[in-house]
Amino acid sequence: MTRRLLLALLVLLAVPATASAQAPVPEGLSRTEPISVAGETIPLAEIRRWARLAARSGGSGPPGLPELTQAADVLISQRWLEGEARASGIRVSERRVRRDLRRQAAESFPSRRALRRFLRRSGQTLADLRLRVRQDLLSSRLRDRALEGIDDPEEQMARLDAFVTDYRMRWRAQTRCTAFFTRLAEQSCPSG
Repeated sequence: MTRRLLLALLVLLAVPATASAQAPVPEGLSRTEPISVAGETIPLAEIRRWARLAARSGGSGPPGLPELTQAADVLISQRWLEGEARASGIRVSERRVRRDLRRQAAESFPSRRALRRFLRRSGQTLADLRLRVRQDLLSSRLRDRALEGIDDPEEQMARLDAFVTDYRMRWRAQTRCTAFFTRLAEQSCPSG
C-alpha cells in the first residue's frame, strides 16, 4: 500500500519536472503553469486538485496518470467553453447558476445534510458544483445558438458536427502545453 502511494506521489511530483527539464518549455508556460488556453494559464496545483477529485470519485486511491489526464482535459475543456461563450456574447448570470444548482440539488439529494455529506465524501465544494452547472448552461446555450432556426434533425446533426469540428480546431490552436501534458492530453494539446 505505501509503495503504491509512493509511486503515485512520484508520478505527480517528479514526472512533470523531469519531462519539462528534458524538453523545451513553450513560451508563457512553466513547470508550475504547464497549460495555457488563449493566454490564460492553468496552474499545476489546479490540475492536481482536479486529479485528486477524479481519483476520489473513481475510488482508485491516490491520483495517477489517468486522473491527471482527465483533470487536464476537464480544465482545458472548461477554458474552451468559457472562451467560446465569451466570443459568442453568451453569458450566464450567477443568479441563474445558483437557481439551477438549487433545483438540481433538490432533485438529487433528499436534504441539505445529504448534499453536505456528498461534498465531504467527494472532496468537492459548492463552488465546484456551481462551475459544473455554469458549464452545462453555457454548453446548452452554445448548442442552441448553433442550431438556431434549424428544425430538420439530420440538418441539426450536420450543423452540430460542423460546429464541434470548427470549435475544436479553433480552441486547440489557442492551447499550449508543456511536453508532459501534450503527451497526456493529446486531444486538447497540439504537439510541436
